[in-house]
Amino acid sequence: MGALMGKDGITQKDICQLCCKNDSNLTRILKGMENKGLIIRKKGKDARSRNVFLSSNGQALFISLAPIAETYMAQVLGDLSDEERNMLAKLVLHVRDKL
Repeated sequence: MGALMGKDGITQKDICQLCCKNDSNLTRILKGMENKGLIIRKKGKDARSRNVFLSSNGQALFISLAPIAETYMAQVLGDLSDEERNMLAKLVLHVRDKL
């Protein structure tokens, strides 16, 4: 949901890259989210592509969960300095790019 917040109409392909998921896994995840009314999928310019939008219900759920996620991340990363956090973020991105 974080990949969709503020990015109206992002393609499923772009979501795959952002979330490091393969297409079949992401399609299954998005179907479940669509069935729960959290997202809306529309045909893209290319008949094979799909653009994904966060529904109003999805936005409300994301907003309600964001403080919980922030608290959790603060607990997990609380002992790290800003420099260490930046280094960790760079390392994670580097590993993700290699996948």
